[in-house]
Amino acid sequence: MILLNLLLKIVFFFLAAQVLGIYAGVFLISDIQSNEFADYFTVKQTGISSFLFFILYLALGIGLMFLIIKLGSSILFDILEFAVISTTSSIIFYVFLKVLFFLPTIMAILFAVSIAVLFALSKHFHPSMKNICAVVASAGAGAVFGFSIGFFPAVILLLLLSIYDFIAVFKTKHMITFAKQIISRNLSFTVDAVEISPEGKERRMDLGTGDLALPIMLEVSAFQIAPMLSFLLFIGAVIGALSVMVYAWKTRSILPALPPIVFSMLIMGLIGFLVGLI
Repeated sequence: MILLNLLLKIVFFFLAAQVLGIYAGVFLISDIQSNEFADYFTVKQTGISSFLFFILYLALGIGLMFLIIKLGSSILFDILEFAVISTTSSIIFYVFLKVLFFLPTIMAILFAVSIAVLFALSKHFHPSMKNICAVVASAGAGAVFGFSIGFFPAVILLLLLSIYDFIAVFKTKHMITFAKQIISRNLSFTVDAVEISPEGKERRMDLGTGDLALPIMLEVSAFQIAPMLSFLLFIGAVIGALSVMVYAWKTRSILPALPPIVFSMLIMGLIGFLVGLI
């Protein structure tokens, strides 16, 4: 029963991020095509430049995380969390301001940034906001990455990141160090579910925001090829995430979630191609 409750909570957060991110990414695709002003404010990377851009972006993020852990400064952790939440969540707020209130682009941007700043601050004063901040931030990051990168560069990037994730957990083990710091400081870089067993022991399950955002990136980029491909990848992501969480719980181990998620997504995409759905 405890496992089921934990899984339901994590799967809910995962699904919420995927649906929100895909919706935002699809909106950005149409928005950039029809709105010259939006195009002015958006840096769209294509081809090899997009691949190199995201490799550099991720490398800088990993390096920054190493540095902050080394320094052990709570203030730096708070600043990093605030910066990530406010920048990525602003994408989601921009989309809904445009959709719900039909605001002009510049006004939507200004309001979105303002709301995102308040949203990021809310996590600092109300730690219970952690999961919702993680979901919205992941959706925003995945949406903007997915609309900015082509499908095949995204596939290659995810395959490389899956290899990195495996090495970082089982070989260098620095991803475990990251996870312990994130969990102990209650940072919005994971979604978590907590249950208390009948014996009074805490049972916990966490899933990193990268494992939420990166599937969204591939799903959004796939939508530009075929909506059905995006849907099949979404189903694959859910299957992969659920499988790795169940296995991690049963083995009581910390596992790299990205490899099984990506593998499952690609298998679903391949099946769709072979049976003629794409």
